Amino acid sequence: MATFQGSKNPFISELVPMALSNDSILDSLLAYSGIHYADHAGVPADETTWIHYGQAVQAQKFGLTWLAQGNDHVLVPLLVTAMLLCIAETFRENSGRLALYHLRALSALIQKALRLPESQLPKDTRAFLIERYMYTMTLAHITMGSESDEWVLNDGNILYPMLESSPIHALFKLIPRVSVLSRHWAAETQAGSVSDSLFREKEELYTLISSWEPNSREINYTLCGIVYQQALLVYLASIPEGNREALSGYPDTVQELFDTFLPFLMSTPPESPISTMLCWPLAIFGSCAGDGEHRRVIHERLQLLSQIYSAQSVRDTMILLEKMWAENPGPSSPLSFERIMKREGMTHRKSTKGYGTVSVHPIILQTRSDTDELFDTETDKLTWDPMGRYLFKEQLDWSKSRGLQPLKIIADVNELIVHYSSEPTEKSTRKRTTNTPVTLASPEQLP
Repeated sequence: MATFQGSKNPFISELVPMALSNDSILDSLLAYSGIHYADHAGVPADETTWIHYGQAVQAQKFGLTWLAQGNDHVLVPLLVTAMLLCIAETFRENSGRLALYHLRALSALIQKALRLPESQLPKDTRAFLIERYMYTMTLAHITMGSESDEWVLNDGNILYPMLESSPIHALFKLIPRVSVLSRHWAAETQAGSVSDSLFREKEELYTLISSWEPNSREINYTLCGIVYQQALLVYLASIPEGNREALSGYPDTVQELFDTFLPFLMSTPPESPISTMLCWPLAIFGSCAGDGEHRRVIHERLQLLSQIYSAQSVRDTMILLEKMWAENPGPSSPLSFERIMKREGMTHRKSTKGYGTVSVHPIILQTRSDTDELFDTETDKLTWDPMGRYLFKEQLDWSKSRGLQPLKIIADVNELIVHYSSEPTEKSTRKRTTNTPVTLASPEQLP
């Protein structure tokens, strides 16, 4: 990405022109910038930032409705906006779960976008969006759990070949495979026996990773690849052999990898371009670190990166490593990230806390005369928006005064409520909207 930008930064050359021609992309870009700016300055994001954020989210809602109706022209703005919102969440405290939801949306949207002609999605923009999505998805996979394995591997098999052939892409493609192997190995170890197929997979991955070469004269590119190569080898080494449940001390191979990685880390200035790519390798080495000095060096570098780049993902990594180290005085495993994040509620919320709900405004429960009175006396027709983009703050109080309360429909985690909406037409000025459980929809009604 921007670390290897050459003569241009794709975040500027690709995103800014799109933002200047599309409101939802502009709103999401301004929200992302405002959130990051405030975090870097150590102050709360201002009201303008949250207005842009709200408008971007609202545009996604209407855009998805249009997309479901067959309007492909909204697909690229939906995709770019989801990507920017996903990045924005990485700069917000306790918002990692929201970033993962945007990431799942990106997976669905990018598959549709690949079918667009080049006139709608130019080659350079297509490559940038694929690469950015694959980078985020690949590194986030370690925290998402086994339920994400299938779609992450499938997306990698489809999308990586679409990028220009590159050694770094070949290396990144192996990251989810190592995570899946580690999970399957742990499950089979717990069941009492590890299959021969997993041993063969581990041997194959070790050969592919250890023989990898950057084949580039670009120093940042080469160094980044070497760091990720070392991290992947440590990840593989954290997979227990035989009946050994975890690393007991450092095997020779792990010690050699730490001996290679830590001097490199100490010699790399925190402000260097490659530092923006170091969070994942630091997390992997940190989870396998049992030596107090190794932990101190890794923690100090994460603190420096947090201060320089103000990325909440870096701070979250520090918090997770601190919890991991407090639980286990010896080396642990990268799989511990998923376990701790689920325990701490960092990857999902329970429906009892109100996440995954739909609020139904009481005006839909009123009689026709009540509704007419509301719009006649409590609204200004000159301010009416045909798209219905207003929040009904005063109208809510008006409805409550007549004994009508909003209803909250609570959906459990991973349940889906389909939003149906029809826009005003030349035959009718009314906007009709309803929500229903997905189980009541026929296959033909689902996009």
